[in-house]
Amino acid sequence: MLSTSPILWITAISMFTGVTQAASQDYGHAVRRATSVIEAHREELNVPGMQIAISIGGRMVLSRGFGWADLENLVPVSPLTRFRIGSVSKALTSAAVAKLVENGKLDLDAPISDYISSFPEKRWQLTARQLGGHLGGVRHYTNRSEGTNSHPYVSVTEALGVFKNDSLLFEPGTRMHYSSYGFNLLSAVLEGASGIDFPTLLIDSVFSPLGMHSTGPDFTADIMPHRSSFYTRGRDGQRVNAPYDDLSVKWAGGGMVSTAEDLVRFGQAMLVARTSVEAAALLFESQRTIDGLATGYGIGWQITTDAAGRTLYSHSGNLASARAHLLIYPESEMVVAILANTGDGIFFNEGEAQEIAGFFFGPEGHGKPSSNRDWVGTWVIEMEDLRADTLVTSLLHLAIAGPDLKGTLTIPGVRNGTALPIPVAVGTQSRLRATVILGSHLNVELQRQEGVIAGQWNWLSTPLPPGLQVSLSPQQMAAMNERRRPREIRSVRRLELSRITTQSTPGNAGQPAEDQGFPVGRYDFEAEFQGSNLVGTIEIQGGPASYSGQIETPRRPPLTIESVEVVENRLTIATLRGLNFILNFVGDSFEGTISVGSDQFPIRGNKVR
Repeated sequence: MLSTSPILWITAISMFTGVTQAASQDYGHAVRRATSVIEAHREELNVPGMQIAISIGGRMVLSRGFGWADLENLVPVSPLTRFRIGSVSKALTSAAVAKLVENGKLDLDAPISDYISSFPEKRWQLTARQLGGHLGGVRHYTNRSEGTNSHPYVSVTEALGVFKNDSLLFEPGTRMHYSSYGFNLLSAVLEGASGIDFPTLLIDSVFSPLGMHSTGPDFTADIMPHRSSFYTRGRDGQRVNAPYDDLSVKWAGGGMVSTAEDLVRFGQAMLVARTSVEAAALLFESQRTIDGLATGYGIGWQITTDAAGRTLYSHSGNLASARAHLLIYPESEMVVAILANTGDGIFFNEGEAQEIAGFFFGPEGHGKPSSNRDWVGTWVIEMEDLRADTLVTSLLHLAIAGPDLKGTLTIPGVRNGTALPIPVAVGTQSRLRATVILGSHLNVELQRQEGVIAGQWNWLSTPLPPGLQVSLSPQQMAAMNERRRPREIRSVRRLELSRITTQSTPGNAGQPAEDQGFPVGRYDFEAEFQGSNLVGTIEIQGGPASYSGQIETPRRPPLTIESVEVVENRLTIATLRGLNFILNFVGDSFEGTISVGSDQFPIRGNKVR
């Protein structure tokens, strides 16, 4: 039993009035990288709206919304926008568990029948501790249709009717089986222990004391200020309104709404909580099976380490209508929350959330850009394919974009050879790391040593807690591990750029043409684009290390040019809205293509002198 000294729920926020040494750092560079990656991901995978907040040492270093909370009325996402958070609700429920244990009202190891009489007796007894760690043997959803619900439940006890007559899957404590219904049952136990209905218990004992005024159960029928609309993916791949889903069937396990700032505020309180030995043992120590196998899960929290070996407490939430991630790095006092108002097909998993958190670690997060310029250009890389002993030759294009690099990776046979976007790449004198958007992201790492460049690539993913592996067949586990295995990059060589001398244009008068490089100037073009004839101009400014400009067409907003690449007589332009122009020059005239995803349209034009 925990001691009766306060575990912080009322005093936690006031304890964060100071600014630690870590929080005094300048994180501007890391903020730019994080926002760039999220915006690129949102546009690439057609995510209507996203939200992020990050605190370090008790100081909020980033809080921002992206895109639309409501597509129909063009309401932008703000820090106040409320998102569904799915199974991150389990972490919030764990705070109510700790509160009742602290007050001596809940014995985690007593049979749940001591607190709830309406749940039928089973073959084995089970406890609140087992329910909170997915060791209780309560089933999870058995089919996709159980992931949504149209029936409004008036109480937690009524919602138990969905599964209360089902047998336990195994003897509690013998193995781990992830179960949102198990958390439904846990919330009924909390009601019995406290004598208070679960929504009121959470709001009065956790959310209100912590100032989490935008967090609570999703009362679907209620008018809730700043609540986002929610979306899923239609048959044509476009976003449509998500089906009606009443979350009263699973408030404790996946039915709450919140904001990224509120979740970060909650994470800060949990950082204070872990300073109590009793609270740390309760929430943040992995539970074990009867046989002693660590599950990697405490009560409401996954306990693991990231790729760099840093301790990580986390939970993710996945609904067709939402995606949520809450990460706590206790040694660094960092809390990260990322939310989206769709979850169908966006592949923004915890691995990607950890990548964003990684921008804020170490000196590279503290405002100074890395040494990127040595990596600018076009690289031919020989990559080991997923199939054994098969090599593919790909093209990696990189250009300076603000403090970082941006570019593309073209892999033969992938998306019909379309250039895959790299929203952010980071280079040092000896190493390059690039994250490529391809559904679930992949990493490319290159190392330069004694004049030789090689490296590896791998799919970004987060290892499952050991206890969850039992739900996968040996064949599935083997396939997953094979996919995660780093693949070798055998050789890397740079394509040397040959520049074509051009005359000066009004934008660069008085500067030698050879210093401006091939692309600088103004171009007129016409194209057969999506069934119609398109005419317009391309204007490129800047110098060989950093280009900018825009593309204008009648009756359309100008497109901002993100990057320009030159290889021999070919000019490749990438724009913010996902259009790629590939122009092959002969003298001052060019022909080429405009690519949008896998679609390509012919374009031709001339340089204006």
